[in-house]
Amino acid sequence: MTGFWSRFRRRRAAVIGLIVVAIVIGLALAAPYLYPQSPWKMVQRPFLPPFFDARVPLGTDTLGRNVASGLVHGAQVSLLIGIVSTLVA
Repeated sequence: MTGFWSRFRRRRAAVIGLIVVAIVIGLALAAPYLYPQSPWKMVQRPFLPPFFDARVPLGTDTLGRNVASGLVHGAQVSLLIGIVSTLVA
């Protein structure tokens, strides 16, 4: 097992991929705490640019919905689909 980890750490793409997957899983698990409101709820005026307001760090869409909230709640759905499809296969 130590041989696997030493080879794994030498491959930069593998380490970066593991970090990205860990961040996505962490955001998906923390979604209810980071953005407790519904991702479909209108929170601001439409077309708010990114980093304009701390409450909506990625801005808003055409209907005034928080883009960051939609991303983290969407990550939950994506992980669920991945887990279920793996179990079915």
